[in-house]
Amino acid sequence: MDAMSLTGTAGLQINLAGGSNPCHTSTPCLAPGDACTVSVVFSPSTQGAVGETLEVSGNTPPTSVALTAEAVSCNTSGPRVLPSETVSDTRTEEACGTLAAGPYEITSGGVVTFRAGESIELRNGFSVFDGGTFTGTIDPALAPLLSVPGLAPVIPSSHPTPRTDSPCDRSLNAHNI
Repeated sequence: MDAMSLTGTAGLQINLAGGSNPCHTSTPCLAPGDACTVSVVFSPSTQGAVGETLEVSGNTPPTSVALTAEAVSCNTSGPRVLPSETVSDTRTEEACGTLAAGPYEITSGGVVTFRAGESIELRNGFSVFDGGTFTGTIDPALAPLLSVPGLAPVIPSSHPTPRTDSPCDRSLNAHNI
């Protein structure tokens, strides 16, 4: 691999220290069969969907990975309360904190999933009829996190010592810059 970069203007960032075997540099020198990992950080300032492409060059062939992310409003001042509704289709409803529903009916053919960061409230009038399916999941990853605008993730400045049996023949092969 010669290099990796993000193309686009969505504001995604490569965290070179991410994953189980961090690359620590955007130009890792890897032997065939070796691998390293990165993570991609999304720190939105507004709601909406964005996309970028992670480009990895030096592979045969070069690799492009399409990345998408979506920022949603996170109301932490109270539960997200779904309107009274009869559902006969497939849908997923999510909330950062608490998701509440009722009256809410899931009829035959309806497949509804609720995902919430903290709790799910099934209020008076919530019903699942024959042939309907309901699943509720608490996912702490949806819970709001404390963030400070303007701060980027900290990426360690230290890099691994280059391999002496490195397959790369570059003039700048040393990673301890």
